Amino acid sequence: MILDKFSDNNIHFTYDEIEINLIKTLHNYQVNTTNNNNKSNKNINEKYLQFYQKLPIYYRGKNMIRVSLCLTDEEFTLDSLFQDISNAFNFIISKKNTKDTYDPTSILSSIDELKQQLANSNLLKTHQYYQQKIKQQAIDKRIQEREIRKQLSSKDNLDNKILIKNLSNKPYKKPKLIYDLRFYYRFYDIGKLYFTPYDHRLCDKILEKLRQRKFCLPSYTHIYIMVSDNIDNALYHAVRGADWFVYGIAIFKEYADYPQKSEQEKKKIVFNLIKQGLIDVAEIDNLDKDILYEVLDEVETNMLYDGTRK
Repeated sequence: MILDKFSDNNIHFTYDEIEINLIKTLHNYQVNTTNNNNKSNKNINEKYLQFYQKLPIYYRGKNMIRVSLCLTDEEFTLDSLFQDISNAFNFIISKKNTKDTYDPTSILSSIDELKQQLANSNLLKTHQYYQQKIKQQAIDKRIQEREIRKQLSSKDNLDNKILIKNLSNKPYKKPKLIYDLRFYYRFYDIGKLYFTPYDHRLCDKILEKLRQRKFCLPSYTHIYIMVSDNIDNALYHAVRGADWFVYGIAIFKEYADYPQKSEQEKKKIVFNLIKQGLIDVAEIDNLDKDILYEVLDEVETNMLYDGTRK
């Protein structure tokens, strides 16, 4: 909301990210000296006190700014929250340098304007709107990332290292042997171990055989399978926080019926989800499908059907 308001008022910064950390008040972290046996908690509290005494803390990197300061009110009322936001931006403004071209008055007036708007709006509807907006932005980002990978791996561009650098903003890297294969899932009201033990067993078996056949990946070493009941949810949760792994997407709409399946059916379902995710990655990154299908067929035959197809 703040970023939208800044954009509406034509306020721009020379960095890409502003991080505001709000720290709990000191009285919640007083050192406990009454119990000398509780050395662990005492050390934690002492470290917190040392950190607290340095507040407010300001850090400026190449593309980001971080401000840490004490909460005004731990109840998080609208007034106290915007007071904290104003305090943070006042602190940022106090560190303004010659590269910064923004108008400090415009920043503070924009924050106050947003506060007045929220005071007269339906906060639940506003929250839902921005929640959906943020989710869609994340999905769009994942789609863009996948499209860039697809362009990089196209046969016309495999030898074009200049294009690879321009699209990815990273130097060309030689293919690497696959190192890890993992299975993740995101469904509503579904907890841990839902697909255990078949997710781990099948991933391990497929990985072992892919490594035996020298199955290589273009620049990353790990493949993660993200399973959900629809493509948007899967993409939203497939957060690629580093370059050494990618997600393959798999869809399982009938997930609620999984516990009622026989053990053989469960095994087959999990295998097909892993297969779906691996093929998704192979299609995007132009991987060696001959090796991949050979391994998948072998695992399907030996592990799922005990050597016989039915």
